[in-house]
Amino acid sequence: HHPIFRKIKRISLKEEINYIEFNWEKTGKFSEDILLDLVSHCISMCIELIGIPKKKIVLNKKGIVSKCDIISIKLLFPNKITRLININRCSAIKKKNIKIFTEKNNYQWDENSFYKFNSKKLEYEKILDSKKSPLILECNEFVDLIKKKRFNDSDARNSIQVMQILDQIRGKMT
Repeated sequence: HHPIFRKIKRISLKEEINYIEFNWEKTGKFSEDILLDLVSHCISMCIELIGIPKKKIVLNKKGIVSKCDIISIKLLFPNKITRLININRCSAIKKKNIKIFTEKNNYQWDENSFYKFNSKKLEYEKILDSKKSPLILECNEFVDLIKKKRFNDSDARNSIQVMQILDQIRGKMT
């Protein structure tokens, strides 16, 4: 629902994604399951962009306040694309960053800004800035679907796939 994610989806149709790395730092919610609360968002984006990972590896997990507050997960896909997910909910800073490398370009999504690496200038240039709240966009889309009496079954299918992957990851955490 986020305008930057929509932009990434359009890019992925033109440029094959070779690598994605999710880095999310924040403080709390320690009463929530880290997989359901945070990792699920990263998995959902991976499914939409690439598909279902064939292998899930828990690289690191650490409990500070709860059973698991820091986790690193490596996802391997059939086309040898790697996805890394690093989440730390015991951080003093709040930061969300996604690095995306395609066959042609490098991109970074920092909070509500999206950057593309300019190889001539050797620096990242901002290509999109979003002021829209993803939650408000999602709620508006949901209300529109209800008004039109339509059901988006791809969201339901994605949710089921995310839950199956999270269950597999949970099984590797013990």
